[in-house]
Amino acid sequence: MSLLQVERLSKTFGGIRAVNDVSFSVAANEIVAIIGPNGAGKTTLFNLISGVHAPTRGDVRLDGHSVTRLASYQRAALGLARTFQNLRLFENMTVLENVMVGFHQRAPYGMFSAALRLPNARRLEEIARADALERLDLVGLRARAEEPITALPFGKQRLVQIARALAGEPRLLLLDEPAAGLTRGEIQALDELIRELGARGITILLVEHDMRLVMNLAQRVIVLNFGEKLVEGEPGEIQQNPKVIAAYLGTSSETPRVTQPGPNAAPTPQSHAPTPNAAPLLQVQNLTTCYGSLRALDDINLHVNPSEIVAIVGANGAGKTTLVNTIAGLLSPRQGAIRFNGKEYKSTESGIAAGIVLVPERRQIFSTLTVRENLALGAFLHRRTPAKSAADMEWILSLFPILKQRLHQLGGTLSGGEQQMLAIARGMMTRPRLLMLDEPSVGLAPMLVQEIMRILCELRACDVTVLLIEQNAQAALGIADRAYVFETGRIAMEGTPAQLAQNENIRRAYLGALQ
Repeated sequence: MSLLQVERLSKTFGGIRAVNDVSFSVAANEIVAIIGPNGAGKTTLFNLISGVHAPTRGDVRLDGHSVTRLASYQRAALGLARTFQNLRLFENMTVLENVMVGFHQRAPYGMFSAALRLPNARRLEEIARADALERLDLVGLRARAEEPITALPFGKQRLVQIARALAGEPRLLLLDEPAAGLTRGEIQALDELIRELGARGITILLVEHDMRLVMNLAQRVIVLNFGEKLVEGEPGEIQQNPKVIAAYLGTSSETPRVTQPGPNAAPTPQSHAPTPNAAPLLQVQNLTTCYGSLRALDDINLHVNPSEIVAIVGANGAGKTTLVNTIAGLLSPRQGAIRFNGKEYKSTESGIAAGIVLVPERRQIFSTLTVRENLALGAFLHRRTPAKSAADMEWILSLFPILKQRLHQLGGTLSGGEQQMLAIARGMMTRPRLLMLDEPSVGLAPMLVQEIMRILCELRACDVTVLLIEQNAQAALGIADRAYVFETGRIAMEGTPAQLAQNENIRRAYLGALQ
């Protein structure tokens, strides 16, 4: 008998049909993967199964019993747990406390006894602590249990999400993009972790873009496209299916044509040829940034020339995000200087006024505003005529045609890939001279990663300088003029993509196998 049954499940948001008549089942102790291009409805399907959204039509059954009308916490009590594509952790808690939260859903005491610290509550608190330490040991983070959750890099925080879900002792675990933001070594460790969970009797339903992980782990693969189930089968069958290749990976002939900006828009396409001996647009000198006693950046020196794409690559925790947050003024350096266009600045406001824009790792769009309203906020600080504002908007929508279709849709109802495009588009509405992107490809399908990289090349041709923080080193080096490799807060190597690719140690440690 199937542990999970999904029967003709559908969900619409206004006129958008996010999931349409999807049916499948998952047997006990099975590992099943759901794949498909961005916007295919994968996360929406997870939200329907876990009770985040109510379906427009259809039924979800757990162990033969309908849970469609049950709230999320009631489904969790029946043994269903999940992680989220966008991290949902308590930033004011430690790593250990975040995991302990997962235990409390099965603790047999209420708010009254916990508030009064009655003996039974204290005893269960100790049990919860011991249980959480075991979960952290399983995901390899026990040594960091007492650290603030914000001290962990993005990939490690994903593992904390899994540990917290396991604290509820689930029978069915839904993992939404667990490998996003992880290095290849960390993904291998994740592979082993998921296998171990399966061996312990946990049934796993996985949404993931890392095809190597999917094909190594899954016993069956379900492919979604435009909210519908396209095909279902064993990994080998899915890899060879022409419909899957066309839908998930795309073809070179499907690359959208970019419309160049209109006569009223600021950017104008130019041939890419940085001016010889031009002064750097951005110069970072002897930069050191600390979190307490921890040196996250140690004596960093780098520069970005006008109209360049410069990539920053390296393992999680190497200091890449700390670098762009410091440049953006979100963090104060312990020492060193940052100069933009020859002038030193030290605040976020002065950086924005000078033309520096950061598109953050977690997108941070306004989920309750429409796509149009999000874009309009990007231009808030700039005084423009209505004609120029309209031309800018038209150009941005030509770069991201899917956003034109979603113009009146709320940001929070977009897929992960569409939210990433909206975050970049909103940043472009500020007319930046330097656009800093922190992990724009995290959680995106390969076809969409290629599209974003192509758009960055178009922006460079329009005289926009790009500083790109990117876990997908192969994609970043495919478009970068130069790159810096970070290792534990220091620059381990710099050079052109060709130079970095020739270094065997760097390629293995940070860049993966370049083709």
